[in-house]
Amino acid sequence: MKKSSPLVLKVGGGEVDDSGFLQALAAAVASMSRPPVIVHGGGKEIGSWLKVLGQEARFHQGLRITDGRAMAVVEMVLSGAVNKRLVGVLVAAGVRALGLSGRDLGLVRARKLEAEVDLGHVGEPEAVQTEVLTRLVGMGMVP
Repeated sequence: MKKSSPLVLKVGGGEVDDSGFLQALAAAVASMSRPPVIVHGGGKEIGSWLKVLGQEARFHQGLRITDGRAMAVVEMVLSGAVNKRLVGVLVAAGVRALGLSGRDLGLVRARKLEAEVDLGHVGEPEAVQTEVLTRLVGMGMVP
């Protein structure tokens, strides 16, 4: 019998700022018979922090141009503030949530996205270590 892949939920940057949405998401995840994998954005908060730190958010055809300085802010916001806020709401709802980034354990490997302009550290996933995520889900955790 083939094992089924975990359900992957994508939470957009706008939703991670909405406490009502996060509470509803946490309740829905807590009621699921099998834990999902949650992937999240954080666009608005990244833009806000770039501004606070005196950096300009630049875009090309809807994609953020992410140079080295911007990448430091992106990681700080996504792996820190947004991820921990989401994990906190899930744990408060009784979900065994674990915050990870694509860098952790080399979970996601990406290749640079080619465009008319240099987008910096913007890429497309090339490989995902699904066995790690599958094991965590199998242990009842929500990565």
